[in-house]
Amino acid sequence: MRAFQNGGGEHRYYVTCHPGLEEVVATELLSPHIRATGVQPGRAGVSFVGDASTGYRANLWLRSAIRVLQLLGVAELDPRRPGGDEVYRAMMEALPWTDLLQPNQSFAVEARVRSCTNLTSSQLLVVRTKDAICDYIRDRRGAKPQPPEPGRTADLPLYCTAFQDRLTLYRDQGGVSLHRRGYRRAMHRASLNESAAAGILYLAGWDKLCMEGDGAVLADPMCGSGTFLIEAALMASRTAPGLFRGWWPLQSWPDFDRGAWQQAVQEAIDARRAPLPGVALLGNDVHAGALGLALRDAESARVKPVVTLHQGGCREWWLLAAPRLVVSNPPWGQRLMGLEEAAAEAGGGTRNSSSSDWQGSGYGEGRVAGAQLAEGLEDWWDDIARPSKEPPAGAGAGFAHRQFQQGGGVNSSGAEGLAAAWHDLSVFLKEQCGGAEACLLSGSSDATQHLRLRADKKWPLTIGGVDCRLLKYSIRGRVPAPMPAPPLPTGRGQTL
Repeated sequence: MRAFQNGGGEHRYYVTCHPGLEEVVATELLSPHIRATGVQPGRAGVSFVGDASTGYRANLWLRSAIRVLQLLGVAELDPRRPGGDEVYRAMMEALPWTDLLQPNQSFAVEARVRSCTNLTSSQLLVVRTKDAICDYIRDRRGAKPQPPEPGRTADLPLYCTAFQDRLTLYRDQGGVSLHRRGYRRAMHRASLNESAAAGILYLAGWDKLCMEGDGAVLADPMCGSGTFLIEAALMASRTAPGLFRGWWPLQSWPDFDRGAWQQAVQEAIDARRAPLPGVALLGNDVHAGALGLALRDAESARVKPVVTLHQGGCREWWLLAAPRLVVSNPPWGQRLMGLEEAAAEAGGGTRNSSSSDWQGSGYGEGRVAGAQLAEGLEDWWDDIARPSKEPPAGAGAGFAHRQFQQGGGVNSSGAEGLAAAWHDLSVFLKEQCGGAEACLLSGSSDATQHLRLRADKKWPLTIGGVDCRLLKYSIRGRVPAPMPAPPLPTGRGQTL
């Protein structure tokens, strides 16, 4: 295997993201906060070049990304030999594993296989990679490494792709998806993940609007647990999302540069500031439980002063200030699945950090068992094994990757409820948001037709295994004067 490690020089990285957000992530990498070079958008991700400090800054500052992967090496598989044997050989020769994995440290492997001659199973790639690493370390230390404890991230999370007989190995600097900022302890069942929300805010132009100050008002009339609002507040306050995390796997690596890390963290701390005067985030939802989560998370993220929440239907919500931008993820008949759910519905994937994955065959008994940088990484955009567009045999209607719905998929009672929700949203936009721009996420054209508005622009996105569209509308009409909320029944229409 041709290794890409060096002593303090430049490294090659690949950042995974939701399909459709590649240009957003590329712009983030080029920002003064990260200062990456060699930035090249790919499919469901972006490659870049930089030293260790650049990688640290990327982990701390990236809002729209899923993972930051550092390239370790590349090897060619001999198509004339059994695939499993070739993987084992390549990994044994790949790197000095005792230099990468200290005694008592754990490692985990995730893998994807596509278009290889004699290798068709991702699980086989995982097993033989583990075999090789464990045998290498046992030969030199007398004991193989232990698996990570249940529920804990491995000290050395590895990613491996096999594409057209080329093996590419990465290590994941964050260990878990970057959307897990650290300010949340629980999420509403239908929440949009933070990385997707931040990417949508960039597409909507909030990153520029919030820097204007006075009059920079964003409203979410169906805000749920407040993901858009909190992420918008973090942007406005120049808060690096990675600051909320208490631990990163990269901090335990033998080549960890403590001084460079501390400098990157201090730069991020120094960059934080209060949002400019006039910046306001307004949210509304009918569900008290979701709003309770939003309040708690806004406080945890230290952005509560600029977030105002209201409980009730959006037609009952009278805005305190005229919005310049409306961003929302209204209901459209299908919940965006959580990462683990999507993987399960797709038939599994190969997340192999639990203890059960490390026992028996495939862990340290390898000897007795008989392109481009980013190739194969498009399956990792959503922290799961992304399902192929063609469902496997027997997958049926529940297959996880769903295309943008052009019709159907909702029963009659559900369709009536969706029609009413989108009609109310249309009334809200036309009565209270004249002069604003609205960016709405949807996976169904049947739902959006009830707005009776024509989209100025459409961005295709894939989130949670679902093909979606982010639709941008210009709301015409006069800017309404702020009005006090009319009297409403107890428990509704209240500002929290």
